[in-house]
Amino acid sequence: MTEDRSNFITVTQGSLWFAVMYWWNKEYNGFWEPWDTGYGRYATKEEAIVEAKEWAEDIGVRYVEAE
Repeated sequence: MTEDRSNFITVTQGSLWFAVMYWWNKEYNGFWEPWDTGYGRYATKEEAIVEAKEWAEDIGVRYVEAE
């Protein structure tokens, strides 16, 4: 993970794929914490990426490719 501690959006998978925004929580020596999720749930990662990139662009934060 980069040293850039600004909020970012990526995708992750539960039962389905979805977009998620993370923020840097400074408590307990700092850790990345989910802040909010996108509205959609998708069968494929590629579908979730479309929403994640649009969301990131709309609010002016970076999109980070999921590992």
